[in-house]
Amino acid sequence: MKIIFEGTPELIRQEAAALLGFKDEPVLVEVPGTEPAHPDYVAEKIPAKDESIKLAPGSTVVIQNNNPATPLPTVTPVVPTAPAKTYTLDDLITAAAPLLDAGKFDEMTALTRKYGADSFMAIKESDFGSVAADLRALGAKL
Repeated sequence: MKIIFEGTPELIRQEAAALLGFKDEPVLVEVPGTEPAHPDYVAEKIPAKDESIKLAPGSTVVIQNNNPATPLPTVTPVVPTAPAKTYTLDDLITAAAPLLDAGKFDEMTALTRKYGADSFMAIKESDFGSVAADLRALGAKL
């Protein structure tokens, strides 16, 4: 596992200790862009803390799992969706009028029969969404 902290050296040291749960153990903190620490030198001891991890504003933590036996959890983003549009009989008739004006009588008759009706007035309200989709397929503006 690889963890990268960004921030001031003091914040990095504190965040690393809190995240990794160090208790009076020496911790070597290397800061990108600085000289690497000599292996014989060890940073000061970090006291144990029993508090939750709080990252400083602007800090970045990158966690890389190099152990495939313990995979990181997959997070699926939730995409907000708008509620489905509901249609009224008036919406359907208004959308069908230009199609009838264009001479699509046969298509409109087939559409109403598809839903077990002989006219738009007889189409069940539960089918209005599907009828709207079929009207769109015929060129209606809904």
